[in-house]
Amino acid sequence: MSASAGCQFKSTWKGRWFQSGVPLHLLINNTYIETKGECYEEDGDKYLVYDKAFVLRVSGN
Repeated sequence: MSASAGCQFKSTWKGRWFQSGVPLHLLINNTYIETKGECYEEDGDKYLVYDKAFVLRVSGN
């Protein structure tokens, strides 16, 4: 992953949303989905998301 990579979600996605099976609403802003991660790359209507905390834990081994 390159440090310059990044993208933004659609502005209509911003806010708190219900996800079936998840007890609390999740927050979506321009670049981040709570419990999912950061927007890394987009291709049309598809988004690649990564969790920085998970990447750091895995690379620390």
